[in-house]
Order: sequence, then structure tokens, then C-alpha cells
Amino acid sequence: MDLDRNNHNEAHPVANHKDAHKTLIIASITIGLIIIMFILLFSSGNFAGKATGTDNDCGTNFTCFMESAKDCIPVKFTNNFSIDILGVNVTSSVDLEIYEMIIAEKCIIKQTITNMSLEYTEKAIQTLLENGATQESIDAKEYINQNYAKEQIGTEINCQYPLNKLDEVLSKWKDGNFSTEDPLNQYCDGFTGDDLVTNYSITINTTGEITSFCQDSDLNDTSKKGTITGIELDLTSGSAENKLTSKQDSCYDSSKVIEYVCSEDNFVDWELETCPEKTICLDGACVIAPPLLNAEDVSKTTTKLFAIENVDKPFWVITTLLDEDGAIILFSKILYPSLEKDQPYDHIVSYPDLDLVKTKKVVVFDVNDPSLWTVYLNETFEVQYEGLS
Repeated sequence: MDLDRNNHNEAHPVANHKDAHKTLIIASITIGLIIIMFILLFSSGNFAGKATGTDNDCGTNFTCFMESAKDCIPVKFTNNFSIDILGVNVTSSVDLEIYEMIIAEKCIIKQTITNMSLEYTEKAIQTLLENGATQESIDAKEYINQNYAKEQIGTEINCQYPLNKLDEVLSKWKDGNFSTEDPLNQYCDGFTGDDLVTNYSITINTTGEITSFCQDSDLNDTSKKGTITGIELDLTSGSAENKLTSKQDSCYDSSKVIEYVCSEDNFVDWELETCPEKTICLDGACVIAPPLLNAEDVSKTTTKLFAIENVDKPFWVITTLLDEDGAIILFSKILYPSLEKDQPYDHIVSYPDLDLVKTKKVVVFDVNDPSLWTVYLNETFEVQYEGLS
């Protein structure tokens, strides 16, 4: 199979995303993801000033908060900001508070959403209209988004950061680089919707512009068929241009899966993964290989069955005997309750005139629908005979 793979891991200049790309992403992600982005982006405003907080309250001065936080000194900080997240204007306020206690060398920080509102940008609305959306559908979605945003007011996120990690965490907040692998996800609780918190990465520059985005539904889990949505570096034209893409994991062959992943730079990428032992690739995922049976012909009356794995469910063994003209002279269907691994079993049928038998066919299955079989012979079993045996 020939795969044309762009090298996403090399350093390339990142082009500005077109407004249409940002707007299309709105249609491909849920409002819940927008909310989670917001929670992670609370610190993407302007940070400046000296540590001049009064009564342990830094107001809106993030530098003041950082200087207190690095030593886990009790302090409060409020961030008010507006930012365009993928074509949605988010206006909000978040309060941060460091508690006095330190538990097992951990600093306790509480984040509380005190205000939030969401609305589409004019450019996003125009692009949605140009792509077939109606004004009524846009208004309805925006109404739903606004109500969802209101429900988030009062949400608290409590974090316990190890003191040796606190500087790293605060630096990432200040630089605007976030992903689900960051300590925020490791050390915090209080998120509403863990499935949304754990499946995307985002990079934002200091001016609040999204420079890369990637959402992976299965978190690189080869046992699931995942869908990835995000920005892909398109190098086929000879220049690094960004394009929105959505792709699903697929099978390279029966033992390997093409697993779409988020790269270290938060772009869509892929890897060729070998399925674990005793699994096969089926419809884009590595699944447990079904218990198979081998069959060995002993005679026209006897077929020896071998189980590769323990078969703990009932299965049918159908034997058909045919004469030299292909006509059926015997049809046998026997139900077996189970079969142990490596325990041979003689499956016997009887026919009074074995000279007439020229062909024997054996089929094994556990349910009537072949697409749902989990017990079956590993290959079609058919034997031709020349004489009596």
C-alpha cells in the first residue's frame, strides 16, 4: 500500500489560518470543547506589572500572582478577557485563589468561572452563510451556546500542583501553550466532560491567536477507531500551508493500523502501528482475534477439530457429503456447547454407502450472520475423495 506521508515532524513556518478554516472548525467541534478551551485559555490575556497586590489580592496583575504562586503564598487573582476561539468570541472572567495549605509538597489552587458569554464573529457568520447555513440555524446554535456558557458560571476547578512543577505550569499559562497532556489535566478536578478534556491539543501565541489545533477522539488508542479533526500541514504544494482535515483510523493490513494522532506541534499526523498479540486490525481498530478452529480430515465419516483458543460458547458444525455429480447425500448439523484449547475432538457423521461420497464440506459458526461469526474455521474446509476411505 502506497502512502504519501507529509513529514509533520520537521520544522516549518506556520501560515496564518484562513477565517474559513476557523469557521469550519466551529461546525466540526462541540460547544463543550469550546468551553474546555476557554477554561485552559483563561490566562491568555495581557500580563504585566509588579507584585503590588494589597491584602493578598493581586487584582488583575498576573505577574503579582506568579510571584506569590511560585512559593505557594495565599493570594487571589482575577482575569477578565475577550478572545476569538475558532470563530467564537468568548468574553469571561476567572478568579484564581491559592490556599494557605500545602499538602504533601503540593500547592492548592482553585479556579472559578465568574462570568462567560459566547457569540459568533461577523466573519464566522458570513462564512457559515456562504457555506449553506441559514441565519435561523446560526441564531439557534448561538442561543444554545449562550445557554451552555451561562451554565458554566460558578464552575470550580481545584488543582494540587507539586511545588517542583508549579513554575513550569505558570510559564505555560503565560506563554499560551496548552494540551491535554499538560499538568492542568493531570492534577486538577472539576471539569464537566472528561471526554472533551482529554482529546485535543491547542497552541495559542501571546496575542491570543490559535496557531495549531488537533482533536483526537481515541487518544491514540489502537483498540478504538478514532476520528481526528484539526489542522494539517500541507506540503504537497512545496510550501507549508495549513488546511482543515478530518480523518478516521483505518487498517493497513490485518496486523497494522493507520492511527491518526496529534503531533507534538498540535497538527494532524499519523503513525503505522502494529496490533498487539492476539489482536487483528478490523475496521480501523485492533480487536481481539476471535477464537478460531482448525479442522483436519481423518475420513469420510470423521473430522478432527482443534481449538486455537478456548471456545466458551455454543457453535454449530455442519458437514455436507456430496456424490460425484455434486448432489447432497447427507447434511448434518450438530451443536457443540464448547471446546477447550488444544483438545482434539472427533466430529463423526455416518453414511451407509461411503463409495458414493466424493466430496466432504465442513462449516463452523456460532451465529447465523456470517458478519458476526466469532467461532469459525480458519479456512474453508473441503476434501475431495477418489475412492473408499
